[in-house]
Amino acid sequence: MAAAEGEQPQPPTDAQLYAEALKLELPATPDPLSADDAALDSQLAAAVLKDYVASRPGPESFPSMALQVVTLLGRRDADVSKLAQLVALDPGLSAALLRVINSAIYRSVTPVVSVRDAIVRLGLGEAGRVAGAAAAKVLFEARGRTNTIPFNADFEMFYVHSVATAVTASWMASQRTNVRSDRCYLGGLLHDIGRSIALRSVAALFAKGTNELKPRTARTYRVVEALHVSIGADVLQAWQLPAFTIDMANKHHGAAITSAGVDVESQIVAFVSALQLLRSAPLLHPGLIDDLVASAKALGIEPKQMAAIDAERAKFERLARSLASS
Repeated sequence: MAAAEGEQPQPPTDAQLYAEALKLELPATPDPLSADDAALDSQLAAAVLKDYVASRPGPESFPSMALQVVTLLGRRDADVSKLAQLVALDPGLSAALLRVINSAIYRSVTPVVSVRDAIVRLGLGEAGRVAGAAAAKVLFEARGRTNTIPFNADFEMFYVHSVATAVTASWMASQRTNVRSDRCYLGGLLHDIGRSIALRSVAALFAKGTNELKPRTARTYRVVEALHVSIGADVLQAWQLPAFTIDMANKHHGAAITSAGVDVESQIVAFVSALQLLRSAPLLHPGLIDDLVASAKALGIEPKQMAAIDAERAKFERLARSLASS
């Protein structure tokens, strides 16, 4: 909006500066909900939470292979042979790694036909990230659960978001001193797991006739949004995963990421998560641009640096989509 005659033009806000650097339109502020809509959302959220508590997935739900891969990458003696041996134990994981290395993202003149060659071609770190994401895919999948079929597209969207966040956050951590890329990777992969778990309960209620929770609707997204942080932290604790993953699930939105107690790794995950959602699903969470600005400032990332970071994120999103479709 132009300044009136005689008025000094207002300097751009931080949100505008970062959005401009990304060539991104700022998401519109959603209209306030009516009292009736807010009450119905609250009622539905309570029903989803009740179903989640009754069917909370136990520790056996977390793929041990994904955790083994990430644990291996965090060790000083990790090497190609150890990762190849681990991946070779799971035929599905081996096939996924070979599909990715021979996809359009990495394809070269000579096809790669062995797991070891795939790891050499990708590099230990990137091959481990691909293997870990492929192993964790079961956490985000609707396949095998008939009542979740109408929500397949949403499960895939949440998986792509989490993998793109994990790999980008790991890459960002590798560019900094004394920041653990393995923690950023695992935290990024699981920081939004509450969305997928909440959606399973949404699908169960929809199958039982709760027509207000339809696939890909604003109400369903609002209900999942209201619950995903608390459900995510709770399920990660039930799975007995490291405390830092629970912290990242709790602290990747809003006021939490401006807290002085939030560590650099959590800030990286929050930053990448906000950036990824702004690019892929800007209406999923209100206040994304504020989350992005808060975490960017905490990390010392200036608007002029955003384009280069976003280019890497886009590359890793293509990798995530390749894994999702495999």
